[in-house]
Amino acid sequence: MHAIEVSETGDPEVLRYVETAQPEAGDGQLLVKAEAIGVNFIDTYFRSGQYPRPLPFIIGSEVCGTVVAIGEGVESAITVGDRVVSASANGGYAEFCTAPAF
Repeated sequence: MHAIEVSETGDPEVLRYVETAQPEAGDGQLLVKAEAIGVNFIDTYFRSGQYPRPLPFIIGSEVCGTVVAIGEGVESAITVGDRVVSASANGGYAEFCTAPAF
């Protein structure tokens, strides 16, 4: 899948369009096919290194899209095919990302 990756911190020029493996829905997570993303100001903190995190990472915390898989331990009314929105996504600047199933 295609994604926007941060492999070093800095200005917007450090963002890279990359081909990477599609994530899987982990315990308590949804796998979402991203259809729209938000550019949250906190993403700029992660990119610039003001909020450090291990490198490299796929940036993006806000996403809306369609659920394509549900991880173990998810006990909610959400089903595959549902449209969802998350402000706690992991790697939202990608074709697919994971999000907690609150």
